[in-house]
Amino acid sequence: MLIGFFVNDLEREYVNYTTTVLAHMAAGRGHRVCYITPADFVLNSDDSLSVHGRFLPKRKYKDRPDFFDTLKDPKATSIEQVDVTEIDVLMLRNDPSIDSATPWAMEAGILFGREAVRRGVIVLNDPDSLGKAINKLYFQGFPVEARAETLITKHASDIKAFAKSHGDNIVYWLTASDGVQSMADGKKVDMHRTAGEIKWSGPVVHDTLNTGKNTTKVLVIELKEAGATSASK
Repeated sequence: MLIGFFVNDLEREYVNYTTTVLAHMAAGRGHRVCYITPADFVLNSDDSLSVHGRFLPKRKYKDRPDFFDTLKDPKATSIEQVDVTEIDVLMLRNDPSIDSATPWAMEAGILFGREAVRRGVIVLNDPDSLGKAINKLYFQGFPVEARAETLITKHASDIKAFAKSHGDNIVYWLTASDGVQSMADGKKVDMHRTAGEIKWSGPVVHDTLNTGKNTTKVLVIELKEAGATSASK
């Protein structure tokens, strides 16, 4: 099969991206792979749709870094214009939000993806569904049991208040931490944690000041009421 991977651009692709993993695995199983960017679509005067795809050599790659280095090397790849109907599967792997400086590119995948579907190409994910999910607000359409407690706001005071309040939760420290917690009753508690430490806490309202020299990273998993799905804030 010929599998096309639509991305924002090659400059913002990395060896550990899921797209790279998928493309490398596809090539390893004998499929032909090409990368497509927003500027590569062509809607021709006869209403046909084509792409200027970047094709990788069809060969065995030692590993994913070898595959990725080949992708990044203009001398190792070839640019070919093919009719979109020659593509068996078109994978829409771009992130529209990072193309905000070039509005024309933001919806290119969705718009051209729809045109590819009309011409019989398998497009993943469904471009019509992606058109309804251009930002994370679409999560609010899911049942409350299936999503995390969420705050959407542009006001810093709302965010600070939200971050201070926790229900029953488990905290996992990704890095060592030194800080002072100010509790709702005014009490201050010195805090010293090591990387990998885990703590259970009941409902609490507090503010935390990092007194260490490094950025603190923690994973907070809040538990919902019995019968509901647990989620992280």
